[in-house]
Amino acid sequence: MSNKEKITTAGQTRVWLLENGPGPHRQPVYQGTMAIGDSDWPAGDITPIKIPDPDHFGKFVTAGKIRGAEENLTVPIMARYPEQASTLLDLRRKTCRVDLHVPLGKCTNPQIYSRWQKMRVYRNGSITNWSDENAGTLDDDGQAVTNETGEFSFEEMYEVLPLSFQELASAYAVREIVDASICDAQTCGDCDEESDGKSKLFLTMIGTGVTPGTLPSVLYSDDGGATWAVTDIDTAFSNENPTDGECVNEYYVVTINGSNSIHYANKEDILSGSETWYEVIAGFVAGNGPNAIFALSGMDVWLAGDNGYIYHATDITSEVTVSDAGLATVQNLLAIHASDSEHILATGMLNAVVYSSNGGSTWAAITGPAIGESLKTCWMADEDTWFVGTNTGALWYTNDGGATWTQKALPGTVINIDKIKFFDDTVGYLAVRRGGEGYLLRTTDGGNSWYIMPQNDAAIPANDYLNDIGVSPFDPNFVLGGGLAADGTAGFVVVAD
Repeated sequence: MSNKEKITTAGQTRVWLLENGPGPHRQPVYQGTMAIGDSDWPAGDITPIKIPDPDHFGKFVTAGKIRGAEENLTVPIMARYPEQASTLLDLRRKTCRVDLHVPLGKCTNPQIYSRWQKMRVYRNGSITNWSDENAGTLDDDGQAVTNETGEFSFEEMYEVLPLSFQELASAYAVREIVDASICDAQTCGDCDEESDGKSKLFLTMIGTGVTPGTLPSVLYSDDGGATWAVTDIDTAFSNENPTDGECVNEYYVVTINGSNSIHYANKEDILSGSETWYEVIAGFVAGNGPNAIFALSGMDVWLAGDNGYIYHATDITSEVTVSDAGLATVQNLLAIHASDSEHILATGMLNAVVYSSNGGSTWAAITGPAIGESLKTCWMADEDTWFVGTNTGALWYTNDGGATWTQKALPGTVINIDKIKFFDDTVGYLAVRRGGEGYLLRTTDGGNSWYIMPQNDAAIPANDYLNDIGVSPFDPNFVLGGGLAADGTAGFVVVAD
């Protein structure tokens, strides 16, 4: 331990309650009379697999091991029993979902939700037991404070930390970046090389000029951005600029509207500098090329295109099929996202919003929240809760599947929203433009409140805007961004970590 590291104390924690979970319409509630107890999170016991020792009778050697099932995290919440209605007792009677946020601080106001040095997120839990103590007495000597305790069980817990920005790959990002993807998995080295799940980074860079100009390219790093290299997408032409990119199984996939196709290569081959690029044209309809791609899984890939076309692929290396041939809307679709295999959302030009609730069998258009504006980015948190960002800087959400829309206030003067991405239903990020510069905003309460990053007053490096952000699926505190540099020509790559 460094002699500069500081140790927290019990008095530095406070409890905020998110009844029924986080969301843009639910505000965390400060619990001034509650305190968190000691958390316990078993990872599963280790059972050795024994075989007879080949060299000695009566002895055995370990040939392997089996880890038991991971258990839920448990934690007690203690409180002074109030004269008013008891929150903990009410939660016990309801047994609905509960999330707890426990900020740790020292020189901050504990009653301001966004003021913390770090914060624990106890996610997707429920109360399992309620008890009290000192509820009554028979004589003067028994006078004591009445306390209550709620025992909670949670699926997971993680820390949210202040992040700092670092500009990377400036020698390679010579043109605008349109996609930023983290294509990695956490491994202990049993089958693949060891990885923390945020080391393999991919960014797509546009080409320039008419043929033979400069081909669109992919910047890549296999060490979290410490070193970089670049490779051309040689199945594309220089005047066919990429529109989006996505990790799909073992491939990195790039959409190109102008070529009316997708281009893909094996991720590990890209990282080793030995890849072969392939182009898939089958299934695309001429004049209706793809603008955005989202992979729910390798067998469930969605693409949004011009003139309202939506494509689906179960094998991205083979072909796509038309899911909607511009019947729900004729507007160019710019973004697509799915919360599960049945519910998909796409948004686009002139307030276009279309969705499917049956896996793409049918699509319906609904009235969007911003007449005449481009809905550049969308996120489907669940079948009812959607986020939409516009080209004029408005963030809209619905929690009733688009029947009604509410605009969410953002800090500062936001003039454009380029991308929405969430780590889970609690932590999310916005790439926005404020005063002609690109910024990142973060939420830690499911989109109810947003704040400008970073929190430590170290400004984001100068840039014009961020076209895309990649959020690590394993770490809510690691974000990759790509866009246009402040000179208006070069690309811009940044990591918040």
